[in-house]
Amino acid sequence: MSSDYSYTYYKTSNTNEYDLYEIPVSFIQEITDTSVYHLKYIRNWNNYVEKKTDTIKFKFDQGHLNNSDIYFTKDVSKSFLFAQRRVYINGSKNYTVYKFYNAPQMMDAGEAYFWTPEFGVILIRSLYWENIMKLECHKSESLSKELDQLCTMVLFDKSNFFNSIDNIDFE
Repeated sequence: MSSDYSYTYYKTSNTNEYDLYEIPVSFIQEITDTSVYHLKYIRNWNNYVEKKTDTIKFKFDQGHLNNSDIYFTKDVSKSFLFAQRRVYINGSKNYTVYKFYNAPQMMDAGEAYFWTPEFGVILIRSLYWENIMKLECHKSESLSKELDQLCTMVLFDKSNFFNSIDNIDFE
């Protein structure tokens, strides 16, 4: 299966080294009006131990980010809470990156999601483990470079945007 996008999954092992897996992903992003984005991701885990395919659906309403409500839904059964946003400047382009948390009932299940309208979910990190998933683009060299630069800016932001755990009530 050839895909224009994949996630590189950096998973810690028992030896404190990272195992790398490439997870091909197909995604469709639809904008239903000026602020509501619908994203559908199909992740093919065949290169990974679990050998499964899963579908994740996100709905993101950019117009309501000043409230403290839930904005992201994953398969309608999980909720995501908006935490904060940052603007990154790369050359002449501005990228707004939104940070969300899922609201897990189990401690090990928590993740932070980093979303941008241009690329969708670009980074996912575990709140309790050192596992990271990073979106890769195989469409074109220029898009790949643009995405890599944006991810690098988020990962190494001096304000600790990527690694901080915001004061969010998960209950």
